[in-house]
Amino acid sequence: MALQATITEKQLKKAAKYLNGELNAPGRAGKPVTHAWLLESLCQGFYGKPYGEVRATLFSGQHGVELNSGVNAASRVLLLSYGGETVLTLNGEYVCSQSPGSDMEIPFSALSAQAASIANQQGCTVSQVELPELLGDEWEIDDILELAGKLGYFRYEKPFVHLLSGTPLTVIYGGVAQVESLDGDHMDAIRCDIDSGEPWRDVFERKLVWSPDFSKGFTSCELFFSYGELGRAEEIRPNVWRVTARHSGQTFEYDFEVIVRH
Repeated sequence: MALQATITEKQLKKAAKYLNGELNAPGRAGKPVTHAWLLESLCQGFYGKPYGEVRATLFSGQHGVELNSGVNAASRVLLLSYGGETVLTLNGEYVCSQSPGSDMEIPFSALSAQAASIANQQGCTVSQVELPELLGDEWEIDDILELAGKLGYFRYEKPFVHLLSGTPLTVIYGGVAQVESLDGDHMDAIRCDIDSGEPWRDVFERKLVWSPDFSKGFTSCELFFSYGELGRAEEIRPNVWRVTARHSGQTFEYDFEVIVRH
């Protein structure tokens, strides 16, 4: 059971004073007040400790997302890399971030050490994830977490879209086996749409990034999927993934078997 935190009026005033000082500190002018920055500042104001340490102590029994179990289950502790940023999460929730170039920058070595410490407390290992850069130029830490969740990294260590993003692998569908990976030019097309002003969430759901052709003989079987559809794929049994997609108002399910070489 998580511990209960009691806040006194003295602590509240102390935290308010600390936050006011941070907001008006020399060199702070013009810098964004982000969600991550506020979490760190409030925890420093109330407890004199970074958010990651406070969270691990007070809220260790609260889970941000429902985690899968099994061989391919996601680790409770993740280091999510996006561009030049790295975010540490526990059970799908923010703990702290590297915040390069800010007044709260944390060396990657220190962030990794904190991740290892939390993982040791949780009895698990740390997984590192390199996320595709789909957010455009304007994004917040919350967008990184949302992207990781939409891609399936809070449910699986290696979600289906991750398998398709790496070294080409053998995929079997309808009795046809062939080597597959995401379409080679999909990132350029996505960036073009996002740069033109379309919200990244819309592009994530709409833009086709995998278009396999499992045609056999005179039977045509061309399929098309977006990041959103691939990110929601479920591993219904070891190495068999079910992708659900909607076409012309109807819902279709496709089961793909993958041959993963270790």
